[in-house]
Amino acid sequence: MKKYSIRYNIVVLVETILAISIHILVNKYGLKPETYSEVIEALCEKLDIKCRSDLVALVKMRNLLIHRYWKIDDELMYRSVKRDFRCAEEFINKVLELIGD
Repeated sequence: MKKYSIRYNIVVLVETILAISIHILVNKYGLKPETYSEVIEALCEKLDIKCRSDLVALVKMRNLLIHRYWKIDDELMYRSVKRDFRCAEEFINKVLELIGD
C-alpha cells in the first residue's frame, strides 16, 4: 500500500506544481510553453529557482509513473524524492514571494 501512496503523492505534487506554473506563466508573463519540461524551465528562469534540474527530474518521474509505472524501482524513487523534495519547497517559497508582490 505504501508504494502506491508514494507514487500517487508524487503524481499529485508534480501536477500541482505544473498547474501553478502554467497559470503563472500564462497570466503573469504571457508565455505558453508546450511541454511540461518547458513549463518548469521557463518558470525557474522567471522566479530564479536554482534547482530546476531537480524539478525537471520530478516531472520525468511523474511521466514514468503515469506511462511506464512497471519500470519504476520503488527504492530508487523513494531516495530521489527525499533528495528532490527540497526543490519543491524552494518552488513553493518562490511562488509565495511572487504572490506577495
